[in-house]
Amino acid sequence: FDKYDKILESALKYGDKDTLFMIAMGPSAGVLAYDLYKAGYQALDIGHMDLEYEWYLQGNGGRAKVSNKYNNEYPGGNVVEPIKDPKYLSEIICRIN
Repeated sequence: FDKYDKILESALKYGDKDTLFMIAMGPSAGVLAYDLYKAGYQALDIGHMDLEYEWYLQGNGGRAKVSNKYNNEYPGGNVVEPIKDPKYLSEIICRIN
């Protein structure tokens, strides 16, 4: 949450009125979705939907390790492997450090 102002500023800078923001960033997601809504954007707090979808694709019927994603619902899920996919990396439009 300590980077919240920079995240909101970047969303407003790079988004346009046709942008749908899908946000998965813990407790900050609901706040960001609301602030984007107040600014005239569409935004959804998708919570753990991305993890649920990954588990569905794995087909094992339960929680499991998901490479490259923080997963507080699985032991060791706080250790995230770096992403090396060039296509994914080329689509990043802003980095907030």
